[in-house]
Amino acid sequence: MEDIEDQIYAWVAARPLWEQSVFRAALQGTSLTGAELDRLVDLILGETSGVAPVERADLPRRVPQSAAASLRAIENVRNVNALAEGQRLPIAGCGVTLVYGPNGAGKTGYSRVFHHLGRTPDQERLLTRIGEDAAGPQVVTVCVAVGQEEQRIEVDLEDLAPGDLSGIRVFDSKAGNRYLSSRTAVDVVPLGLLSLNRHAEALRALASHVESLIDQVSIPELDSHRFAEGTSVRALAITMSAATADAEIEKATSCSDEDVVRLAKLRQEAAQIASRNSAKLRSAAEAEVDRVLALEEAMRVLETAVGSEAVDAAKAERAEASAAAEASAVAATTFAGEPVEGVGSQAWRSLWHAATEFAREHERDWMAEDGRCVLCMQPLSSEAHSRMHSFEAFVEGRVNERKRAAEQAISDRLGALPTEDARRVHREALQRIAEDDQNLKLTLDGWLDEAAGALEGIRHSKLIPDLRALPRSFTYR
Repeated sequence: MEDIEDQIYAWVAARPLWEQSVFRAALQGTSLTGAELDRLVDLILGETSGVAPVERADLPRRVPQSAAASLRAIENVRNVNALAEGQRLPIAGCGVTLVYGPNGAGKTGYSRVFHHLGRTPDQERLLTRIGEDAAGPQVVTVCVAVGQEEQRIEVDLEDLAPGDLSGIRVFDSKAGNRYLSSRTAVDVVPLGLLSLNRHAEALRALASHVESLIDQVSIPELDSHRFAEGTSVRALAITMSAATADAEIEKATSCSDEDVVRLAKLRQEAAQIASRNSAKLRSAAEAEVDRVLALEEAMRVLETAVGSEAVDAAKAERAEASAAAEASAVAATTFAGEPVEGVGSQAWRSLWHAATEFAREHERDWMAEDGRCVLCMQPLSSEAHSRMHSFEAFVEGRVNERKRAAEQAISDRLGALPTEDARRVHREALQRIAEDDQNLKLTLDGWLDEAAGALEGIRHSKLIPDLRALPRSFTYR
């Protein structure tokens, strides 16, 4: 006689493989998590490798009353909780078996094994052992008496309990919450039927998950303007919907014999044009390479002018110029008692150098005994001669020579700085790079901005920012 489990199996076996996987999870009492739901979605989409269908042995089978099964012992538990291996827990054939012991003795671990063997609706997770000896699957040997015959069955606790143990039921307080509907009535629900309820709940959870995935998918609208006006493809792109048949799409996108001949002719003409223009294309490509190489060279020059070494040297030169200016100012205090203020200042030195240069050009020695001042043209008195010689000693002294050298170093550096705007001069090369790699273009723009800031700092004695390394591979070789 066919029992309820046989009928349920016949129904499940006819379901698609993904739905059989849902039912298997329902049999195990497994809650579908995000990862498990994603795996089921893959099954729906056709990824079925490594997935086995549900078999009749996965469901409990009815045991005749004359061959009622009873549990006699649990042996050789391996890799479960902290249960010691190689032990045997005997169970009385009838009556009550009391299992007791201190905390950590293994009562809870064996209880979880019983729940799994009896396919209790509410099962707790079987933990694996922790330690170096924790290896291999979770297995247990079950001693069962069926009628007068005693059997030993090895059970893989990571899978469903075998159908041979379907006559064993485990009842505890948690099961009572499921089975007791009133103080006096007990509802006995076969596991197969209970699994159908779980199956329905799992299908609802899967449907909700699939809907959430669909909501996350953004399908871009088909742009019909990509296709030529008046073509069948353009017309199809305008009217196409989810209801459009595959045959309509194939008809609109297929070429007639006449179209095939015309396409071959167009390809031949295109090849001829390409052949004629190959020299022009080659020349244009070489010009593009030259432009990018010129950009690279300009950026190398910039890197040399405002790189870390150049910036450090510029900072050192400005520090030296500042120190020399301070030393010169201190030396100029020697002339504090002169009748005219400002002797030794920058303006005064400019005047001195101009007068000296004028005398040199006209071969006049205005420091001679009969010399005349090149500014006022009056003969120099002895006091004036003395003052002029002291001025000359001041100007030609080491302090002012140091100041002139520092100022000349700064002037030389400023004169050697690039004057062209690299971004403007090499605009075409930057645009070509952007067409191939927009991220690289943005990187080069950022580097050019930093280089411009460093140039500004060197020219105007401002804070000079550190320049990051120049990208080393952006040219077309």
